[in-house]
Amino acid sequence: DDDDDDDDDDDDDDDEVCDEEEAAAAEPAKPKKKAPSDVTEGCTIFVRNIPFDATQETLGEVFGAYGGVASVFLVRDRNTGLLRGSAFVKMATPEAAGAAIAAARVDDLNEGIKMSGRELRCDAAVDRTEARALAAEGTKPTGATGKDKR
Repeated sequence: DDDDDDDDDDDDDDDEVCDEEEAAAAEPAKPKKKAPSDVTEGCTIFVRNIPFDATQETLGEVFGAYGGVASVFLVRDRNTGLLRGSAFVKMATPEAAGAAIAAARVDDLNEGIKMSGRELRCDAAVDRTEARALAAEGTKPTGATGKDKR
């Protein structure tokens, strides 16, 4: 009879586990909160034409002249891992980002931002949805030079 009692106890434990699983399944899934996009803060710059030997540190130093740099992300090819010649630089403030974008514009008064002899082209970063829409239209932001390459 003791064996029968043990079996009953085990069954009760199994029922409790099933009840907990059913309760968890019955609860509605909470929607995940989206993290705020760095792009909407106006602090992130998309930088093109960076040298292929650039590092986060060297790019951070270049942009540090225009204000605090929060982070640097170098874009790499998915297959090869090599740099693609572009990066995202997140500045500490929108004002610093604006100063860097303005400094990158080439005109009569400004020679732009150069790194290893290359003229960096800078634009305010856009979110992925907008970037896809721009790509579908076949248009690109004009960059620091103000010239469209088409």
